[in-house]
Amino acid sequence: MSDINLIGESIEFEQLLNENYTDTMVRGEYLIPDTHPDVIKILMIDARPYIINTEVMQDKVYVEGQVEYNVLYFAKEEERLAVNSISYNDKFNSQIDIGGAEHRMICEAECEVEHINANIINERKISVDGIFNIKCSLYENKKIDMVKDIDSTENVQMKKQHSFLDKVVGSLKGDMTAKSSLQLSGEKPEIGKVLRILPMLHKKEIKVLEGKVQCSAFCKIDVFYKAPEGSEVNILEDDIYISEEFDMESALPNMTALGEFLILTPEYGIREDDTGERRILDIEIPVIVRFKVVSKENMDIIEDAYCPKLSMDLDKQKHELIMMLGQNTTETIVKDNLYLDAQDSVPSQIISVSGKVFIIDKKIIENKVLIEGIIKADVIYRSSEENSNIALVSGEIPFNTAVEIPGLKIDMIARIKSNIESLDGDIEANTIALKAVINTNCRAFYKTSRDFLTDIKYSEDFPMKKSSITIYVVQPGDNIWNVAKKYYITQEELISVNGIEPTAEIKAGDKLLIPGRAIM
Repeated sequence: MSDINLIGESIEFEQLLNENYTDTMVRGEYLIPDTHPDVIKILMIDARPYIINTEVMQDKVYVEGQVEYNVLYFAKEEERLAVNSISYNDKFNSQIDIGGAEHRMICEAECEVEHINANIINERKISVDGIFNIKCSLYENKKIDMVKDIDSTENVQMKKQHSFLDKVVGSLKGDMTAKSSLQLSGEKPEIGKVLRILPMLHKKEIKVLEGKVQCSAFCKIDVFYKAPEGSEVNILEDDIYISEEFDMESALPNMTALGEFLILTPEYGIREDDTGERRILDIEIPVIVRFKVVSKENMDIIEDAYCPKLSMDLDKQKHELIMMLGQNTTETIVKDNLYLDAQDSVPSQIISVSGKVFIIDKKIIENKVLIEGIIKADVIYRSSEENSNIALVSGEIPFNTAVEIPGLKIDMIARIKSNIESLDGDIEANTIALKAVINTNCRAFYKTSRDFLTDIKYSEDFPMKKSSITIYVVQPGDNIWNVAKKYYITQEELISVNGIEPTAEIKAGDKLLIPGRAIM
């Protein structure tokens, strides 16, 4: 009895299964606390939503989130309008349909503000309504059991195909903190009340090192505040570097990190300086970083096998796979103008420029992704009107960019993330000239299938050898492997008998001598 030992291996990996988007309406009514003055006019509202929990169910995902609103509004102080602020926290939830979703699958969810608006109900109550766009990406843990090798006393011939799988070697959720201690210069008034802290991360990087992952970014901070006396809005700015290393034993520098940063609610404290004035502002901004480290696991898959002395039937199982082709990042400079309407006050000084990027269309062509997007920008400026010392103008700036990824085909999958690296504004006549630097990252995936050998059934019922030699005329599509397999001889024997160079290719019409063997 022939001795054949199948050497098995189980491969476990995480694979993108499906993803979907949904728009969620948010509405709420909120009272102005007794400690705050009456609201006369709303200047603007910021919303910072984030996901706190996801639950995967059959063909859908339930998402819970939390949002913080910061409202800048005008109130009447000493016979003139002055800016005040109020913050609210609320919760929201949504349900997203995703085909193939099952309990215990891995879900990654992110949320961004598509639209937000605040209105006055009365001087002590405001309403907020908006639309949040929630995106869910669903991953499944796959396990493939396959025959990795064949150990046999017989001369089993194997044809192996070099392949790879994207294997998640580790994932982690970590905490970082951006800390700033702002010391006010002598020409600025001391701090009475902080109205708004607007943080923005840029130059974000996740780098895989040996045994650890380094996450770093710069955090640009804009602070609005008022002095203890007076109604004028003052601005403070800082740009601080944050970096943190997280241990991951299996991480290696040749691996790829995929992740995101999330800013939570800033915390602050006001301190007195040596003169006893409130001129020091300590700020801490919590940042959550989520990432996974992916390795290209190289493997040799048995594509075919036979034995000159045995009849073998190969059992294979087909698996559909989604593989990452590659990723790339590009920076785009965008310049355009926001035009003021006739009713807008004339700007005299830019106080703050903020914005968000929205991708509205993408098109995959050979080796490239063409991307169309807009920047929704808000510019707070100092106006020349006596009764309103600051004003707001908002608008949308379109842009186009492209990300090159070698090997990209039109039937592949592209996932786009875009964010603002910098955004500045200048006054030009009665317009606001904006200049933005947009960072756009694209990850490309393709669908494929692989046949994995799972078992071999064999029999020693084999025809006797023939003593004669066969002359075989090579047909189109033939190669050394399939000719040797057809006549149940080894490749080495076929090459030796015919004096063929091991690396040479046979061509249609060539004649080969086949040693005496039975044809199955």
